[in-house]
Amino acid sequence: MKFSDQFYRDVISSETSSGKKTYYDAAFGKESQDHVLELLPTGI
Repeated sequence: MKFSDQFYRDVISSETSSGKKTYYDAAFGKESQDHVLELLPTGI
């Protein structure tokens, strides 16, 4: 999801019974005016 403002932290991690979920700003450290929130699920 793309946003013009970053209203969230750079990385957000949470543990669940089905694995770990990490949300992060995919545009972090890049020359971009947009902030792209991505999800990286791991586990079962």
